[in-house]
This record gives sequence, C-alpha cells and structure tokens, in this order.
Amino acid sequence: MIVSLFFPFEHFGAAHLATVLIGLVCAYLGTFLVMRRTVFVGITIGELAALGIAVAFRSFTLVSDETPVGHLWHEHGAVLGALLFGILGVALFGHGSRGSVRMSPDARLGVGYAAAAGFALVLVSGTAQGLEELKNVLAGSVLFVSDARLGLIAIVMLVISAVHVSFRKEFLFASYDPDMARTLGVPARFYDAILDLTIGVAIAVAIQSAGLLLVFGFLVLPALAGFHLSGRLGGASAVAVGVALIGSTAGLSMSAAQDWPIGPAVIVGLFVVLMGAVIVSRTEVIARWGRRGVGVAVVLCLPPLAVAFSSVVFETHFFEPERIHAGHEVVVGTGGDAVARSREAPGRMPSLSDYRRILRTSSDPVERAETLALLGRLGNDDAYPDLVAALGDPDESVREAAVDALGELGDPRAVDQLRAVAASTDDETLLLHAALALVHLGEREGAGLLVDLLQESLFPFTRDEALTALVAIAGDANARGFDPDEDADGNRDAIARWRAWWSEAGPDLDGDALARPFEDREE
Repeated sequence: MIVSLFFPFEHFGAAHLATVLIGLVCAYLGTFLVMRRTVFVGITIGELAALGIAVAFRSFTLVSDETPVGHLWHEHGAVLGALLFGILGVALFGHGSRGSVRMSPDARLGVGYAAAAGFALVLVSGTAQGLEELKNVLAGSVLFVSDARLGLIAIVMLVISAVHVSFRKEFLFASYDPDMARTLGVPARFYDAILDLTIGVAIAVAIQSAGLLLVFGFLVLPALAGFHLSGRLGGASAVAVGVALIGSTAGLSMSAAQDWPIGPAVIVGLFVVLMGAVIVSRTEVIARWGRRGVGVAVVLCLPPLAVAFSSVVFETHFFEPERIHAGHEVVVGTGGDAVARSREAPGRMPSLSDYRRILRTSSDPVERAETLALLGRLGNDDAYPDLVAALGDPDESVREAAVDALGELGDPRAVDQLRAVAASTDDETLLLHAALALVHLGEREGAGLLVDLLQESLFPFTRDEALTALVAIAGDANARGFDPDEDADGNRDAIARWRAWWSEAGPDLDGDALARPFEDREE
C-alpha cells in the first residue's frame, strides 16, 4: 500500500518538484493580484508569453541550429521569447497601466488576450508539430520537465522569493495603500513596477513547463482560498501557499491513479480545496478549524515532497518493489530477450516488478532501453506508468525506446503523451520516433509529422526513415521524387508533392494504411 502511494512521487519526482515550485511562488504572487483585483492581468501576461514561445518556435524554421548562435537559439529561444513578451505584457497591462476614456482597463486586457492568442495560432499553424506545440503551451507538459528546466525554474523562483522577502513591506504598501506609502516616503510606483516584473517573469518561466491553465489556476485559486480562510494578508498568503502544496500533491496522486493530465488534475484539487474554504468560511470558528485542516494537510504532503526531492537530487529510492528471490538475476540480452536465471528458483520468469527494478536501478542505458522494448512487446497495460516515467530518462536512447514501447503497447492513453513529446522536443530523432509511434497507434497526425520531417529534418537518415514510412502508408513505391540525401532546397518540388498528397489523402487515411510501415518491418 505504501509503495503504491509513493510510487508516483519517485517516478515523477521532477514533475512534482516543478509543480510545487511553480505553485508555491505563483500562489503567493496571486494574493497580490487578488488583493488588487487584477487577476486577469495574469492570464493576459501568460497569453503574451505563449505568443513569445510561438514567435521563437516559428523562428526555428528560419534559423539553422548548425551554427553556435543558432544552436543556442534553438535550445533557449522559447524561454527567451516567453520572457521578452511576458515583460512586454507587464509594461502594457501591469498594475500601473491605466485605461482611457474610450477603452477601460478590462477592455485593454481583453484586446491583449485575444490578439496574443490569435497571433500565436497564426504563427504555429504551418505545421502539425507547431499546433501541438501551442496546445502543449496552453495545457502544459510538466510531466516531461527536464533536469535543466527544473533547475531553471528553481533558480528563478528562488530569486523571486528572495526579492519578496527583502521588500515585502514595500510591496504591501505599494499594493494596499499607495497613498500612505508616498506619505511615508516609499516610492510606490517603483515597487509596484518591481512587483509586476516578478509576476511577469514567474509566469513566463513557468508557462512553458506548466502551461497557461495551471499557472493561472495557481495565481487565482489558492489566493481566493487564503482570503476566505483568513482576513489578514499574511494569513491569506500562508494559507494560499499551503493550498498550492496540497493541490500539487493531490493532483499528482489523482493523475497517477486515474491517468489524468497532471495540470488539470491539480486544478481539480485546488478547486475542491477552494470550495471547502468557501463553505467553512461562513463563521470564524469553523474558518479557524479550516486553517488548522490546511496545516495538517501540509504536514501530510511533506513526505511525498521529500521522496520526490530525494529521487531527483540524490537519485535514491525509498520504496522499492518487492525484492527478487535471493540469487535470482534478470538479464536483458541482445535484441531485448529477457531470460530468468536462478540458482535457487530455476525456471522462474521475470515479473513486472523485476523489470521495474531494472528500470529504476540499472546504470546501463542499453539495459534500460532493451527492458522498455520488451515491456512494449509484452503488451501488459500495467507497464504503462513505467513507460511514461522513462520518457524523462536522461539518456536519449532510453527516451526513444520508451516512445517506441508506448506505440507498440497499443494503449490509447499513450496518444496524449506522445503528442506532448512531439510538441516539446527539439530532437528530430525523438520526434521521428514519436511520429512513428502515433502512426502505430492509428493516429493520422503521425503521418503529418513525417511529412513535416521531410522538410525540417537536418539529417539524411531521419529523412530516409520518414520517407520509407510515408511510402508504405501511401501504399505505393512512389517517393514522389524525394531524395533523402538532398536538403529542403533540393527537395522543394518533392516536398510540395508530398504536402499535396497529405492534403488530399491524409483525411481519409485508415488504420490499415497506417499499419503498413510496421507490417513491412515484420516481414
């Protein structure tokens, strides 16, 4: 029982830590937005940050990553784009920004949100991967947060926290009573601008991993719960931070148990806590018990947080599956064939727990990759969480094996996971594997990603693999003049013919056509 409770926090520790870091800081910042009655500033800044990501993503098709500068831009352009447009949003729609006679502040926010969303859709509408990227930004893909991204989130959130600890009194004056602040000699406009800047930076850094929905939820729901349970700003901030931790922990637990996306699951958890706060806030006596309940729940959330932290930072595992019989070894051999060897229990075949032990303890990426391949071929749906967890493996070949295994497993739950991988990765080899896995699962958009790769891939091998699969899907041996050894300029006419085929035949592709590449491989 304990193993099942803590299993998600060990396997998805980076996702949990990222969600908690974003949640704690955004919940605290949200108390200022709620107090100032400017909650929709947060979602507008978030949409502008999404536009910045879309601009950066669009530029990737124009800037080669073969040069040092181009490579840096491909690696960090999305974050920089989100920051630049997020700061622009702060300048345009921050607390110090006022409306005019013809356009109220609310109307300006509405215009900004609608325009940013429209431009973002237009910019990424050229490719199937682009549309998935935008959906990924809106819905979030915190499950796939990398160690580098987690480190960036941690640094930025800690810096923002340090700024607020240092200038908390000034921020309170600037937000709650700017006239009194000026009377006491506090430059209210300056601190108001710094406060808005911290909110904008937090949103911009968080949105690419957590998504607009989750970030906005963290900014609003915990703060509202805090103000319902406490009449003081300090108490409301403390309750809001506690609610964010509770919602993050409950959301990951529900996500693992029900296979819900983490972001929406956290939102559900936060909403339930908010409704509870609204109900118990009717009288001060009951509200006091509500605050104590939040405190107790926070204490219960600390062990899962410690497990996640230890699994990510120290790579330790407190809750191992049941140990294999003494003397028994599981060896993953060439081609992924697993055999059981035991001196004391001859003939015993490996169980799912055995394979999980290999995935969690083996330092050999080849062994982990072959174990994943075997789990995919075995077709045991219970292995699905392990395959999803392996998508965050630090080794590229293991991540590719996890994607392949999800496609071969045949579990329809994998479709959204593979879409998120395709939308978030800059590795065209991993994108190729994700496209083929989607095709394997009968999703026609995988073929669209293969067509995109004919134009966008930098490597002949990737173009050749995509072309081979497309020729099989099309049901003929016609490559339409495409030469994998030529780049996009040399294949301009051939790419146009493949896009014409996709526009004409793509909507009518059926399961039999999508299965052909894998039938050919089996033969």
